[in-house]
Amino acid sequence: MKKKVLAFLLASTMVIEPFSVASAADFSDGTGQDVVQFSDDAEDVPEVETNADGVDQFSTDAVGEGESSSKPLEDAIQMGNDVWMTYDDSTRTVTISGTGNMWDYLQDGATLDGEENPLKNQSMDTLIIGDQITHVSDYLLYKEEGNLFYGHGVKNIQIGKNVKSIGKYAFHCEASLNEVKFMGNDIQELGENCFRMCRGMNNIILPDSINKLGDGCFAECTGLKTITLPDSLKEISDYCFYECESLKEINIPDNVSDINYHAFQNCSGLKKVTFSINSKLEGIEYYAFDHCSRLEEINLPDRLREIGMCAFSGCSKLNNVIVPSSVRIIPRDAFLDCSNLSKITLNEGLVGISERAFEQCVRLQEISIPQSVKRIGYNVENDEDYCLGNPFIGCDNLNKIYGYSCSVAYMLYNNLPEDQRNKITFKSLGEGSHQFTAEKVQIKEPTCTEKGIKAYRCEICGATKDEEEIPAYDHKWDGGVITKQATETEEGVRTYTCRRCNKTKTEPIPKLSAINLQIDENEQYWNGHYQYRFWCTSNKDVTYYVECVKKDSGQPVYDDTKQDGKIKENGGRWINVDITDEDAVDIYIFATNTNGNYVYKKVTPNYDNRPQKPVYQVGDNVTASVDGDTLILAGTGSTYNNGNWYNDNKNNIKHIIVRNGVTSIGDWLFGRFDSISTVELPTTLISIGESAFYGCCSLQNIVIPEGVTEIGYGIFNDCNSLKSISFPSTLNTIPHLGGIGEDDGLNIENVIINKGIKKIGNNAFANLKNLKNITIPDSVTSIGEYAFRDCTELTNLLFPDSITKIEYGAFQNCTSLDKIVLPNNLISLGNDVFENCNIEITFPSSLKYIPCLGDNAVKKITIPEGVEIIDDNAFSNSYSLKEIVLPLTIISIGMGAFYGTGLETFTCPSNITRIPGYAFDSTNLSEFLVPDKVTEIDDCAFYNCTNLKKITIPDTVTYIGKDVFKNCRNIEIYGKRDSFAERYAYINNIKFVSGQYKVVFKDNGRTVNTYYIDEGGSVLTPPTLKEKPGYTLSWDADYTNIQEDMVINAVWTKKDNGGGNTTIIVSPSETSKYTVTFKDRGKIVKTEKVKSGDAAEYPYINRNGYELSWDKDFSKVTANITVNAVWTVIKPNKVTSLTAEVQKNSIDLSWDRAENTDYYLVYRKATSDTEYKQIKKTTKILWTDEDVEPGTEYSYKVVGVCSVDGKKYQGADSDVVTAKIGTPQIGDVYSVGDLKYKVTGAKEVSVIGLAKEEVEIKIPSAVSISGKAYKVTSVQAKAFYQNEDIVSIAIGNNVTYVGKYAFYQCPNLEAVKFGKRVSVISTCAFTQCPNLENVTLPSSIRRIGAKAFYQCTSIKVLKINGSVLEYVGKKGLAVNKSVTLRLPKKVYTRYKKLIKVSGVYSKTKFVKF
Repeated sequence: MKKKVLAFLLASTMVIEPFSVASAADFSDGTGQDVVQFSDDAEDVPEVETNADGVDQFSTDAVGEGESSSKPLEDAIQMGNDVWMTYDDSTRTVTISGTGNMWDYLQDGATLDGEENPLKNQSMDTLIIGDQITHVSDYLLYKEEGNLFYGHGVKNIQIGKNVKSIGKYAFHCEASLNEVKFMGNDIQELGENCFRMCRGMNNIILPDSINKLGDGCFAECTGLKTITLPDSLKEISDYCFYECESLKEINIPDNVSDINYHAFQNCSGLKKVTFSINSKLEGIEYYAFDHCSRLEEINLPDRLREIGMCAFSGCSKLNNVIVPSSVRIIPRDAFLDCSNLSKITLNEGLVGISERAFEQCVRLQEISIPQSVKRIGYNVENDEDYCLGNPFIGCDNLNKIYGYSCSVAYMLYNNLPEDQRNKITFKSLGEGSHQFTAEKVQIKEPTCTEKGIKAYRCEICGATKDEEEIPAYDHKWDGGVITKQATETEEGVRTYTCRRCNKTKTEPIPKLSAINLQIDENEQYWNGHYQYRFWCTSNKDVTYYVECVKKDSGQPVYDDTKQDGKIKENGGRWINVDITDEDAVDIYIFATNTNGNYVYKKVTPNYDNRPQKPVYQVGDNVTASVDGDTLILAGTGSTYNNGNWYNDNKNNIKHIIVRNGVTSIGDWLFGRFDSISTVELPTTLISIGESAFYGCCSLQNIVIPEGVTEIGYGIFNDCNSLKSISFPSTLNTIPHLGGIGEDDGLNIENVIINKGIKKIGNNAFANLKNLKNITIPDSVTSIGEYAFRDCTELTNLLFPDSITKIEYGAFQNCTSLDKIVLPNNLISLGNDVFENCNIEITFPSSLKYIPCLGDNAVKKITIPEGVEIIDDNAFSNSYSLKEIVLPLTIISIGMGAFYGTGLETFTCPSNITRIPGYAFDSTNLSEFLVPDKVTEIDDCAFYNCTNLKKITIPDTVTYIGKDVFKNCRNIEIYGKRDSFAERYAYINNIKFVSGQYKVVFKDNGRTVNTYYIDEGGSVLTPPTLKEKPGYTLSWDADYTNIQEDMVINAVWTKKDNGGGNTTIIVSPSETSKYTVTFKDRGKIVKTEKVKSGDAAEYPYINRNGYELSWDKDFSKVTANITVNAVWTVIKPNKVTSLTAEVQKNSIDLSWDRAENTDYYLVYRKATSDTEYKQIKKTTKILWTDEDVEPGTEYSYKVVGVCSVDGKKYQGADSDVVTAKIGTPQIGDVYSVGDLKYKVTGAKEVSVIGLAKEEVEIKIPSAVSISGKAYKVTSVQAKAFYQNEDIVSIAIGNNVTYVGKYAFYQCPNLEAVKFGKRVSVISTCAFTQCPNLENVTLPSSIRRIGAKAFYQCTSIKVLKINGSVLEYVGKKGLAVNKSVTLRLPKKVYTRYKKLIKVSGVYSKTKFVKF
């Protein structure tokens, strides 16, 4: 709301008088030229004085001699919290005074809160900004070129000495402005475009305090002739002096490190740019001096490292450039069209020259390329060497290239187009430096008989050094073939051929011996389908072996190392040959005598008589048959419980397929099929019997299909190669899987338990010593006895909250576990569950009873409020357990509960009534405080507590058993005089320290120590409490003069942070007035009494995966209240910093760890995919995708997942990254964030659509793809065609072109914001977007295609900025029947005619602005 204060109200508080218009002398440098000066002369600034009432006012005496004071207008207008504006119409002077920052305005002339800019339409000659103003508003005098109120007419601006910054567009388009006087030297920042298009300014001197000039700060200040930049300036921003065409010379300060994009582009009058020898300049970015057509001289500094693309393109007067040695790359078009450039000096240190770097440098006649240049052509920024492109296209007078004979320069020369190379002479500067390979390479390949050569070879010119012989290969003979058969009277011949050179050699085959090997023709037959049997005799003692070869393929080579059996002299034997293949074979039997002589016989089975394949009845309606090495079961119903049904050789079976229809696999059915490697089970299967796959020792992986509800005990006994198994969701219970022999478990490494399984049965995964991780789904409700016993490598275990029962010994000897959180709904925990695990355990409040966990079970425990009973021997012999805090809800501790632990401190819960026998036997306790409710201490309770020195026993104790303090040699008992404890101490000769009064020290309701002291006795030393950061400790009562029983409470006082707000938290005392009851899900977890006005201390309760808050404030209790816990699910944080690094054959993904995440899901989409697919579930933050194809683009996103109370919660999707093996090429498509892009140039991309569903689209100015920056220059045709999700669009500032049908028929599109460089909106780009509201086209718009905004029925006003529109297609602006077209005043007539010719509705309104 605009605030105005009437003059009579102002007069009662302060007087605001505007400064008078300064004289011409105040704004002149004495040369007659207009000067914009930043003055340190404080005398020119009116001082603020104080009137008699202590109120600041502007003194009229300070205005200056000869100047007149003015009476303020009737009212002053607020422009900041303490900033006001007045106007003197007699001098046309606006004065802004007050203190602090002015409000920032928006482009439309209002603040975010709707406060109107009072200067929006105000004309003036002079603007004075007071000394106490610290910030000048954004858009203070902003006017668009062509606006009805173009400029405010302001000629002089005076800015107070305490102004620190000027906002963006503050004085934009003030064409009449010629004098600016800055009265102080504190200004640090000039905002973006703050003086843009102030065309009347001639000269500027910037003060040394300025360290930042905003983008476009002085852009299009066409009258600016000179400017002095301050030494404090670190960079020259984008478009800073763009089109300052009168600027002739500039000195760059030493501290400037970067001259940014387009900084001096089109400064057509600039002749000289000077850097000192101390310049720290490192970068001249893209187009920095583009088309500075009169630039003749620039001395590039020695520290310069980077020259951007087109940095000096079009500098047609530049004739001599020396590139310093610190520059590594000369990029594309760096000196394009430098038509007067005749000499350029390149120094050692330069490594790359891009293609077209010196294109059309027509006066360049010679160039010397240093030895350090390794890359010339495309992609010279990469590490690989290239010599593919031509930097000298159009350099028609280039006639000499100087370089080294062994250099990339010489390679370039040889690769020039022939017509250009014929005009150029290469002048050698010497041999150069060879680039030899890191290792020797083969120069000449060796043969079987001749040696080869290897040497170091120059990768540039091919020269070699250090030649070394490569030994000849020698012949590589094949197995040979018999070219002449041996007989008993004549040797045979075997011929061998070299596999390399085809040379042959022969060797003799010995004569056949006199062995008489016979095959009985009448005693051979098929013994079933898969075995042939024949009778063989010999007249000599021989050994034999059998070999089968394909029928009619010839005799195999004799192998004297083989032996299948023996035949006695003049004896014989049956020989059985297994034949598994369908192809016919010949059988060769080789017989060798004791002298090494051999003979052979050939047997060809009669395949016409081969029996049919056997069919085995394995169930009433199920049969088994063999197809090659595959056993196939088919039929319906169940199989028999029989493991001895297969009569042939089981070792020949490699695969088992059970067809659909079979519902049950019987006990032992596939027992001892030793060679089985794969098993395929049907979806009709319901049950699998005991030991069904017993002894299938080659089986490695198995998936039990959905539908199976029951699996028998020991199903995989002796399957010693089994590595992975997947259980279906339909299975009720996972039974004992089996083992290897009597003692060893299976070698399973990976287990998948699908959601739906209810129970992990007894011994299910016992003794799986290779199992490291397992995910238990939230359908599992119980874990059976010894379920994971002896899983010694199991390291990662997450329990879903669906589990209510864990039975005896379930995790015994899981020695690699470190920390677990038991499920929140657990109500039953068996004995010895964690024996020998030595882990950290967090118990849930749902578990009321903690049993005996087993020896050496825990090292650290967290027990929440709600647990009530610690059972006998619960933590016994947990040697690493050194401290424990028990909740107040504990009412009973069992016998030997902490026996043999490492406990050093212990606070006994206040509700305990009995300390049982052996409870703290053999612990390391040094002190112990017995609670007031305890009445008996049983036998050996503190037996062997050798470090115990002090125990405080209240007078409520009436029984102390035998040997309670045996071997506690230094024990002292503290208690009240005449108590049972005193009598016990006296009888057992134990020192007793007594007192008349009992003093109890408490912290947050817990007793931390009890003292017994006589009146006037020694001064008490209060107990030492653990520090609370930010608080100091005191006590609520005086403990130096005890005269009665007392309870003294700890007081924690928050340290004062200087604001005077000190919070005191006092622990509840015995005399508290109000009761605070804390409840969790309906159950009372704590009741506390607190004094009026004090704070209650909430109980410690934990619920895994939830964040705790409370429904009432209990920081200042003034009544009895009940406070309920409020639990909010802690969902995973969004995965951030997802990156993809391309390797040679894979893509490495990494991301930051997200809080509250159990594991991560990695999704991928290739260019051919329609949607993302989950490809990885992992607990790590690094993963390598090796399943990728070169040339294919992949998009990735990662999401965190956590499990809470059996439900899965996903965090937000990460930003999408894209990657592709290989360098991005023109035409490649990538997904980055929400959008898809196509590479259209060396550094440019076009938006082609959405990568994922979004309603608000932001098209950036640039994106990073495969580690490189690309400008986003266009929106491709049909990029968002008929998209129903988009609601708003913001188009980046580098986009110049919006393609055909880009946003055609986007029914929910409501708003579009164009970037400042959009020049073309093509045909039907926004046709029929019925919800699209008011549209503003930028000043850069040149062409509007046919029906570009046709039938956008909700657009009421369409505004066209700028003056360069030259074309509107047919019905391009036929928006609707009631639209108003707002056109710039100075081009109104031309625009209206252009638009009407294109065709619009008859009722279209045209309005000037």
